[in-house]
Amino acid sequence: MNPSFSAAPCEPHLFPFVRRALSVLYSPVLDADDGGRAAADAYLVRFQSRNPRRKRDSMATRCRAHAANSDAGLLSDDDEKDFVGYGENVDGDVSLTVGSTWLTCLALLSSKSTGPAERAFAAQTIARRLRRMRLSDAVDLEFEPGLSSCFRHSQRDLYEFTKRMGWNEVFRSLLFRSMVEERIDISSSAVGTLVMDATSGLCLACCSRREEEGNRATYLALASATAAAALRVRYCPSISPDRLGGGNSTPPLVEILARSLQSAARFLGPGAHRDLGRSIAETSGELVDLVLGSPSIRGAGRGLSLDPRRIMAAAGELRNSITGIGSAAVVASSAGAGADSLLLCAGKWAGAVPLTPEVLDLLQVPLRKALGGVCPQNTPAHSFLLAVYENAITSRDEVAASLLGMTEENSNGRRRKGRAKKRHEQRKKAVNLQVDLSQGGSFSVDKEMCARKEAAVAVSALAWCGDGGLLSSLQQILVVADQDVVSEIEGEGIVGVAAAGVAAVLPFLLEGGGRATQQHYQHQQGEMVELFSAHLKALCELCTSKNRSVRALAYDALLALHNGTVKAWRRSKQPTVIVSKEEREMAEMAVLGVYQCVMALATACAYPPDYFLHLSVDADVGLEIERNDVRDMLRSTTVPEEEMDDSHPALLVFENVLVACNDAIHCATDNNRLPPEAAVHALSALAKPLNTLGRRLTTNRSVRCISIALEALSSCCRGIVCRVDVTPVNIAELLPVGRLVGLATAALAPMFSALCGAGVPGEVREAAARTINLMVHAALRSILVLPELCAASSLGESQYDIRGGETGISMHFQPLMYSCIPWH
Repeated sequence: MNPSFSAAPCEPHLFPFVRRALSVLYSPVLDADDGGRAAADAYLVRFQSRNPRRKRDSMATRCRAHAANSDAGLLSDDDEKDFVGYGENVDGDVSLTVGSTWLTCLALLSSKSTGPAERAFAAQTIARRLRRMRLSDAVDLEFEPGLSSCFRHSQRDLYEFTKRMGWNEVFRSLLFRSMVEERIDISSSAVGTLVMDATSGLCLACCSRREEEGNRATYLALASATAAAALRVRYCPSISPDRLGGGNSTPPLVEILARSLQSAARFLGPGAHRDLGRSIAETSGELVDLVLGSPSIRGAGRGLSLDPRRIMAAAGELRNSITGIGSAAVVASSAGAGADSLLLCAGKWAGAVPLTPEVLDLLQVPLRKALGGVCPQNTPAHSFLLAVYENAITSRDEVAASLLGMTEENSNGRRRKGRAKKRHEQRKKAVNLQVDLSQGGSFSVDKEMCARKEAAVAVSALAWCGDGGLLSSLQQILVVADQDVVSEIEGEGIVGVAAAGVAAVLPFLLEGGGRATQQHYQHQQGEMVELFSAHLKALCELCTSKNRSVRALAYDALLALHNGTVKAWRRSKQPTVIVSKEEREMAEMAVLGVYQCVMALATACAYPPDYFLHLSVDADVGLEIERNDVRDMLRSTTVPEEEMDDSHPALLVFENVLVACNDAIHCATDNNRLPPEAAVHALSALAKPLNTLGRRLTTNRSVRCISIALEALSSCCRGIVCRVDVTPVNIAELLPVGRLVGLATAALAPMFSALCGAGVPGEVREAAARTINLMVHAALRSILVLPELCAASSLGESQYDIRGGETGISMHFQPLMYSCIPWH
């Protein structure tokens, strides 16, 4: 049975003081007599970090040193009054060496009268002390008044002491059975058994109530404490660092956790066995966060006070597929962990190490089952997929640091200096030279990065391909999101998973990663093309969504896809590389997909029809930010390179975008309408790549792109002139289009200068001259109708130069800088 928490007629020495400080800290009404929340917070911080044994030894050393140099042999007042109870009169002689933090925390966790905040504080205190202190320092039982003499006689006295405190019999036996049965000495290395019994028992007992209000934080803190205790038991100071790589008879970390939790489950009864698998899964996940770090907690060994060599040894053990993720998955599954528990555990492991085919086979059924429903919020399955994808796109330096088992900072968060920094740089250099310091084997950072990406591809094949894949669920979620276009969509749900999957999987497949994935995970090449198509379709769904927050989540993924196509193009130009038929097909799909996505984004950020009817209203900040982002995306996906030919992906996307803008403008002008604002906006955003291309007309496609751009600009200007001259024009329609044409005229001055120079084909030169004349004519006609177009810019006083701002002036627009246009 699960232990019941009963009230205690007898309490540890520090118990009432800690409860009083917590009541002041969390009370909505501040009691002035207690000194306020600041005093309570300071007391609790000292309570968490106090180390009575170190203080006692330090005081004894100072006494001996003082007695040797002076006849007085006295301590200062500060030493005698170091740590008094909260609210006590500091004139007493109670020193830091009175009271047990460990026993006080156990009492807070076991008492029925304590609330969720008090239990969470106690659990977090235990976890913090186990991360920062040796086991013998963290378990300070001998400093409890009335117990110090017990340790010189029998450990059963501690058992009897907790009985007087009113603790439940099962709970007391669970916490202290190692002392009752083995009569161990609390100061010996066997204290690890006591710590593992207590933390694992408390964690398992709390697991059944983890979903109750306030208990989740307590449960996670106890899981972290159990992981820290296992780490210290495995790599205790009594073991020489030279033996950490092997020869140590202590069981592996995952096995230590499993044995301790299984023992606690047998002691607690049948009810605890239902939560055993979940506890094993989540404590092993906390172990990964503690040693290796995770995507959400970047920094291996963060907050862990342990020899760096031992951290490296622990990292090597957890990275081993046999003693690490493979062992954790098998043990948790055999103990009855559910699908959510397995995926949460695998997500934490996948954030630090590559998934093996064996683990993926074990997760196949739980993953497909979890992804069967439609849920926009974050779920364990979504967290797992995000961890796999983020692990796949980790930078080279972060992978090297992960292989070291540490980061650029010490465990206390400070930057390394001097010799510590030099040793760290030597270890990083050794990693890059494919030397594993902790295991004595060899590996490569490049191989590690490839393994992570292969795992991402294999997981995506399960999640996105076949019936019941994520694509259909994404489409249903986007239908709901489109109905409320202003709602915020979180990036950790299915929409964030779709974007992260594109960034992690598609560039790797374009670079030939599908071949390696086939060998390790037994996939067919046709499945890779299907997977590529599914991810690309998901990206297009995001970009065509009516919800602005959904479209914003697609930016990074779209840019990663474009960069992947460019890298694949460069790779295909190498003489030793053989590009398969499927890879060429995926490259063509990628270019078309990038074009469709950027055009969808450009269309979606167009001004609403009535946007300029209310010129005294401030600009829509969200819309203007999105338009800036879309302009950056258009330039990033079309900017030409120094060395390229007509098959370069950026040039292909560039041509498709120009053709689409030209067709939209022609269609409008042929029907006596103003050019569509979205097409003119996209065309003006391409000023930078057009200027670059105008100076380098080295290929047939580059000449064709310039010709299409000039034709589109000419059609746009003719449309404005015809519309203004023939019929009365709506100011709200002319304002955005005329302004954009003026901005494009000024921004394209370098291109016109290059096209009017020598060495340019005659037809291109003539087309440029005609376009310049038309642009000037259109600008003059627009200014006659709307003189505000040539007003001075207000960007120096306002954030956006569009609509009325706080200055009270209706419109502020940049002037048409025709003086920049060269005339030849």
